[in-house]
Amino acid sequence: MIRFEEEKDHQLLEKLYKEIFATNISFNADFKYIKVYEIDNQVVGFIDYSVIYERIEINYIYVLDSYQRRGIATELLNDVIKTTNDILNITLEVNVNNQKAINFYQKNGFKIASKRERYYKNGDDAYLMIRVI
Repeated sequence: MIRFEEEKDHQLLEKLYKEIFATNISFNADFKYIKVYEIDNQVVGFIDYSVIYERIEINYIYVLDSYQRRGIATELLNDVIKTTNDILNITLEVNVNNQKAINFYQKNGFKIASKRERYYKNGDDAYLMIRVI
């Protein structure tokens, strides 16, 4: 089941953001939304995105390792697209070294638009990817 995050999810999400993305999460930011994927009352994945006028910016998408390769990330992505009106495109940044994520996004219709040099704190480059809706 896909649903918007609730207060009961915050502790797990805070832990995942720190462990996976080395960042803190903000639950009350303007224009930002988090949807979770739940199986048997357990959150197994989430998508964090912002809606900026006619564009969706994917901030983070993650599925627990033991639940990967089941189409959960694709379902989360498609849910965001179908429940957001008047969207022209979706953008995101992905580490150029994260081939698994790049493959996932390309499989889901994203194209590499440009390269952002030294985008990450560690100096790694990122690809800006876009999907036109």
